[in-house]
Amino acid sequence: MTQSAAGLTALFILVCLAIGRAIVWLRVNPAIALLCGTIVLGLASGMSFADVVHGVNQGFGALVAELGLLISLGIVMGTLMSVYGAVERIAGSIVKLSGSKGSPNAFSLTLSTVTPSIDCDVLLALVAPIARTAARRTGRPVASLVGPVAMGLAAGSALVIPGPAMLVYIGMLELTAGEMLLPGLLAAIPAVMVTTFAYLLLIERGGCWKTTLDEDIADEAVPGLPRTTATPAVGFPRCS
Repeated sequence: MTQSAAGLTALFILVCLAIGRAIVWLRVNPAIALLCGTIVLGLASGMSFADVVHGVNQGFGALVAELGLLISLGIVMGTLMSVYGAVERIAGSIVKLSGSKGSPNAFSLTLSTVTPSIDCDVLLALVAPIARTAARRTGRPVASLVGPVAMGLAAGSALVIPGPAMLVYIGMLELTAGEMLLPGLLAAIPAVMVTTFAYLLLIERGGCWKTTLDEDIADEAVPGLPRTTATPAVGFPRCS
């Protein structure tokens, strides 16, 4: 290393920002963006190209060897849940119990604690239509249900076992699943509750979502969800 700690920290921040910009703005595949960012960070910090390649191979290989089976089993579990309709039944039942006012928290809590084993992209494709229809039938803006879905997916992946990101953390920090199971749940539940509440304030009271301009009125029929009169949710006025 030929740079100071402050210089390396600044370089790391710049590379992370560049990776995020490449993924979000330039639509670069996240795996390619992360790989290129890692190579740039290594070379810019003074490592030789051979050392960078060796470090990438060693780190990635060790991580896959340790977590590959756990992630595979988690994906199998999620696939079985989706094939047999468990996700739809869980979401439908919780919406019935929570009602209009509690439906956003019901989705975020369910997706962060009950179904974190399913791949985020797959689970988003499964649950987003359900959340959309639930919004129509409870009288809330579509964004009020779809946003908590995304937040629940992120929290479940990052904090709850067997979420893929949590398994990666465990492997890198050399922890055990038992050590992180309860702490992850205890962190995920308040995290999604606070973020869901703040998000709803912005969407339904802060005017960040215009229902008449930003939504399609089509309503998909999803078995298991009750049809209710579309009235505004209690406590949050609809955007106009």
